[in-house]
Amino acid sequence: GMLKPNEGRIILNNCDEADSSLILSQIIGYIPQNSFIMDDSIMNNVAIGIEKKDIDIEQVKKSLSRAGLNELLNNLSKHVGESGHFLSGGQKQRLVIARQFYRNNQVLIFDESTNAIDNLTEKQILNEIRNQEKKPLIIIISHSNDLLELCDQVFKIENKKIIKI
Repeated sequence: GMLKPNEGRIILNNCDEADSSLILSQIIGYIPQNSFIMDDSIMNNVAIGIEKKDIDIEQVKKSLSRAGLNELLNNLSKHVGESGHFLSGGQKQRLVIARQFYRNNQVLIFDESTNAIDNLTEKQILNEIRNQEKKPLIIIISHSNDLLELCDQVFKIENKKIIKI
């Protein structure tokens, strides 16, 4: 749903594009380099779009812990400020990763989404994902060669050509 086709139609499970976008948003978790952070509490940023009465607080805590944000576990009601003003760059990225852990998507797309996180924390987060009982498909878009060791398949885009490494 991010890009609309110039011609033709997108159909998913016999649903047209509008319905397909909703289905895809429930299946795919997209974690961009510069993520959306609401001027709201940590809890509401993790469980974004869910009514407060329906938020599973234990799942929020587990998601924060898995994303390496243990320092925020006792401050779920703390406001993060506009665009996450009160958080570091790495905390912002990990907060959005915690959001995806909460949602438990089948496909995760990391688009340069760990560039503000140190290498050790980055590997811990990716290993958390790989060790899930229900493993998602993970697509990593990155300039970091360190992430390649975690991948089953690697493709490089060079001169407008896709090369399998």
